[in-house]
Amino acid sequence: KVHVFWDPPGVGKTTTIVKMAAQIMRSQGKKIALVTMDTLKVGATEQLKIYAQILNAPFAILKNAQDWKDIMSYADSVDYIFVDSPGPAIQLRKEAEYCQRILGPKANNQRYHLVLSAAYPREKMFDLINRSEVFSCDDLIVTHLDERQHFGAIYSLMLELALPLHSFGLGIRMPDDF
Repeated sequence: KVHVFWDPPGVGKTTTIVKMAAQIMRSQGKKIALVTMDTLKVGATEQLKIYAQILNAPFAILKNAQDWKDIMSYADSVDYIFVDSPGPAIQLRKEAEYCQRILGPKANNQRYHLVLSAAYPREKMFDLINRSEVFSCDDLIVTHLDERQHFGAIYSLMLELALPLHSFGLGIRMPDDF
């Protein structure tokens, strides 16, 4: 029901959310809602709001635990809720605690996705995966696959990870490149 997307800034998380939502709406006829917790980055809220308008989907800004309770009270009116996190990077623990205060304990109907860019070197991907353990992610989404010519680092990452692969972002076309 609820899909929360975690990543460092700039890996294409918001684009991934929109691509995934659009595909589910188009192929399965499901109703989705877009929610953002990313009120820190300039333009992030407006970007997701515009996508919600294009998709004709409900949109909400999530700033505190009461906002989350209000959003969840309308959860039965949609099939999926996609939550755009603030893209924690530097102060991971502090930002994780902030998000946890808002969302509360992870529920059975929630799935957490770690989003990473294929353009990152292998060492950076592993570092981000190790630091993201604080979020208890269920799987991995790899973006920017179109920016790689060799996929050995990604393949070895898949072999070594405890996280299953969810999907790939292949390019910039909406929603096709997912």
